[in-house]
Formats: sequence, structure tokens, C-alpha cells
Amino acid sequence: MGLMNKEKNQRIFLGISYGKITRKIQGQENPETFTDVEGHLKEITVRSAEIKGQQTPFLDFIIEDGEDTYDLSVQKNSGVARSILLSLASVQDFVGNIVRISPYLSKDGEHTNIAVYVNKQKVSWVCEASKIPPLKYVQVGTQQVADDSARSKFFDQHLAVIQNRLNAASATPQAAVAPSNVEDIPDGGDFFAGGDQHL
Repeated sequence: MGLMNKEKNQRIFLGISYGKITRKIQGQENPETFTDVEGHLKEITVRSAEIKGQQTPFLDFIIEDGEDTYDLSVQKNSGVARSILLSLASVQDFVGNIVRISPYLSKDGEHTNIAVYVNKQKVSWVCEASKIPPLKYVQVGTQQVADDSARSKFFDQHLAVIQNRLNAASATPQAAVAPSNVEDIPDGGDFFAGGDQHL
């Protein structure tokens, strides 16, 4: 369901924080929060933004729901972004179907987890967590420095698969995917570096 009281075709910029979809409102100290965002996933773009003096890559998930266009922005190397990618990569026919992205807090309240649904059916990751390349450490001078290159390449490959499906698929809705038997998909706390409403 789209937001009310806004101009037609206005793009709505969203983020994810503390288990919620967030939307910053100019002049308000606290953002609006939502339980999820859903619609037709149209595009995933990569951009960079300066954070604390460093260029940080982001993924923008462009989602259309009727006259509403949502731009869900998450850090590319975060567990949140990588969990979304692994979920979408497991579905051949998500294009043309309704995709719902639902963040929630882990049981310990320390991490934001992600559940992805296609046509109201929860989907699992395309692979087991054990298949994700481990984070390596290399010696640089006297310090151990994290090397995320193999892991980043792994997720870039899945991103490319999803983008190819988005580019190649027609707008005609296809069959829904089978329900997942995965109840709790982690955001990557153990694997990755890194007033509610409904949208």
C-alpha cells in the first residue's frame, strides 16, 4: 500500500534501521518507520556516497507500487544488502510479481534481519551460509587487515544475476515461487562485515 498525501509520481527515499523501514521527513527529528515495503522491483543501481570522509558503496532497490516509486537505499557491503541479494537470487521469476522486503530485529535485538517475500511467500537464500567465502585477514606491516575481496566478488556475481533477470524479463507476471521452510534468515551478524506502518 502506498503512502498518502503526496504528489503523483514522487520518488520516496527509504532506508533500513533497527529492524524497520525508515523515511526521513524534512523538519522532523525522528524518521517515519514502516514494517515493510512492497511492489514490483524494477531496478537495482549501485552508487557511492561519502561517509566520514570515505566513499561508501550503496545499493538502491527501485520498487514501484502503483503510482508510488520507492528508492530503498542500503550499504552495499552490509549484511542487510547481502541478505536481500541472496534471497532474490534464489527466485527465477520474481520480476512481474510482488516483492516484499521486511526487516526485523534479531532475537537479541542487536542485528537487523531481513525476510524477502515473493507473492506473499517467504523465500530462502540461494545458498547455505557455509557457502559464503570467509572473511580473510592479511598482514599489512604490523597489523592484521580484513580482506573482503573474495566475499565481495561472490555477492557481485549474485547482483549481476539479479540485474540480468530484471533487464531480460518482460512485465508479464509469472508463477509464484514455492514457500520457504526457512523461519529465520540472519542479516549477517555472524557472516558479514558489516508507530509502524506498511508501505
